[in-house]
Amino acid sequence: MATKNWTADDIPSQQGKIILITGANSGLGLEASKVLSSKGAHVIMTARNLKSGNEAISLIKKENTHAKLDLMQLDLSDFASIHQFSQDFHQKYKQLDVLINNAGVMASAKRELAKQKFEVQFGTNHLGHFLLTGLLLDILPLSRALL
Repeated sequence: MATKNWTADDIPSQQGKIILITGANSGLGLEASKVLSSKGAHVIMTARNLKSGNEAISLIKKENTHAKLDLMQLDLSDFASIHQFSQDFHQKYKQLDVLINNAGVMASAKRELAKQKFEVQFGTNHLGHFLLTGLLLDILPLSRALL
């Protein structure tokens, strides 16, 4: 059976879609933001640090001056930040077509606790994304179809 290597060229137009990517200032989140914005999506990038998020936007805009990008602050290790983000997102946007839960903490040098007293890596990588997804379900396409 022949197989084809899938590339970004295989992604269809994302024109008119709003895509939210957590941890979009580096790594896979940054690359996804580049590619999906090049396909016409309006990409909402999140970052804990707005300075690094703005640097990521500048990097993308150098390659694609027409990229539709917004940056919003989000710390997935802090439930208060997630709730505030959800409120702000709902005020600014009435739809969300794709949610990419990408942000993550990996192999911290020392054990750190989040404000709610859970371990930061577990909180960010699992609990934070679970809460965020739950707070955005009302504007995600699948859940809209089920309501």
